Amino acid sequence: MPQPTTFAPGTWTVLLCGAMALFGCSDGGGDGEANPDAAGGFAGTGAEAGGSLGTGGLSLPGAPGAGGTGGGASSPGAYPCLQGKAGTCAGQHYMGQGLPLDIQIMFDQSGSMAIKDDGTQMRLDAVRGAVDQFLSAAESNGMGVGIGYFGHQPLTCGCTSCNPADYATPAVPLGLLPQHAPAVMGSLRAIEPVGETPTGAAIRGACTYASGRKQAEPGRNPVILLVTDGEPKAPLSSMKGGCNPTLEDAVAAASECAAAGIRTYVLGIGPSLENLNQIARAGATSQAYLVADGGGAEIVKALNAIRSDAMIPCALQIPRPPLGTVDHQKVNVLYSSAACSSVATFLNVKQPSGCDPVTGGWYYDNAASPTSIQLCPASCEAVKAPGGQLLVSVGCATQIVD
Repeated sequence: MPQPTTFAPGTWTVLLCGAMALFGCSDGGGDGEANPDAAGGFAGTGAEAGGSLGTGGLSLPGAPGAGGTGGGASSPGAYPCLQGKAGTCAGQHYMGQGLPLDIQIMFDQSGSMAIKDDGTQMRLDAVRGAVDQFLSAAESNGMGVGIGYFGHQPLTCGCTSCNPADYATPAVPLGLLPQHAPAVMGSLRAIEPVGETPTGAAIRGACTYASGRKQAEPGRNPVILLVTDGEPKAPLSSMKGGCNPTLEDAVAAASECAAAGIRTYVLGIGPSLENLNQIARAGATSQAYLVADGGGAEIVKALNAIRSDAMIPCALQIPRPPLGTVDHQKVNVLYSSAACSSVATFLNVKQPSGCDPVTGGWYYDNAASPTSIQLCPASCEAVKAPGGQLLVSVGCATQIVD
């Protein structure tokens, strides 16, 4: 597997290959005209060897200039690293793209958000300013964003809630940037830092909302962004016989959500938050993004890194044939690093828990009724390398983990 490197938008290509005869797709196939409905509607005429990839090759939502000016099929010689690796699927290729990104923020408004790490500014204010810059950035345009909160303590009981239903309705539902930014920021500016940290319940609530969004709009890729400044705990509520959130429960919640095809990113603000990495790994995002000193500039960098990582199409469209339906037992995912230094077929696993931490793999977002292909964390890391080629082939028996 190639070593992960910093992601640069527009430096690699997602390719879709239809294997059916109506695509003219076979070993050593020709440059026939692409069907306008093939591969999710990306159409065009055959290109010369080397591919008509324009300036980029992948159209990333909210990343101006990252998409290619092409959009059509390429000749068999355009991607020699992958020739013969997909059996009868190694013929005509089609450019595709990942699913548009939605980020549902679940924001910790616990009392510790009032701490001034730098002696001058509350953590909450530092995060507010960073989120404002993040939402206003041109790179975020076209992305969906919503926000919900957890940790509030109602004055009537002086306790916090560990009921996921209390966090399933966001304060501001998902909407597209840039026009939706004022609604999100207006909500964020209105909250006060008070309460505890029922993280597991908050993740489950956000997952319920994000899963509903995914079901209603299967052509989009919702993820959760957990913003917190502490590990799960609610000492006052626990003393009163209320809920007692734990790190283990939060890890389980993130794992359950990943199994439903929703990844959980974690942004930790404050010192000694290394345990949050466990939540991120369970949420299929490898590691938490930690800012120990609470500085606004560092929080902006972390948010930008999360956006870049989430926009890498680790959630892929399933090729759509112009006639009939896709046999989901005949789909494969292949990857070639730059200069053909590494060529691999990612094996199919039934669910995220089956992902190998080294070799990766892929799975359907919904095994019973698939709407997208999800790469395992290790495979998602691998395809960050610039110059790589990712191929989704249809028509050959799916290679699965034994």
